[in-house]
Amino acid sequence: MTYSDDRAYTPKHDSEAPPRSDPAKLAPITVAAVDQIGEAAAIELEVMAQTILKHADVLAANLVDLAAGVRKHSRIEGERVAVFCEKTTTVLESMRGLTERLDAIDAAVPESIARAAKRNGGDR
Repeated sequence: MTYSDDRAYTPKHDSEAPPRSDPAKLAPITVAAVDQIGEAAAIELEVMAQTILKHADVLAANLVDLAAGVRKHSRIEGERVAVFCEKTTTVLESMRGLTERLDAIDAAVPESIARAAKRNGGDR
């Protein structure tokens, strides 16, 4: 037995060469091999499809959970924003009322008292 430079087997004598196959016998064997390869590939594809479907169900369930979490978080934050707005409105209304009362007091103070207060450093 010898090898050429590319390490492919090269028989020394014809007696070492594999016997030639009969094409009539080789055809059905080849067809059977192709059928087996096709069946094995089909099984692999079915297994892969089942795996994808299983993981898709898990992914879909996780997305539903995520949506529920986002809804809950949005509702909680919406409530917090509403409370903040209520408090801010209350403060602004109080400031407006206070400003109106101070303006009314300023209008009620006689001009002479206001001038005297300014002269004495009571600048409002």
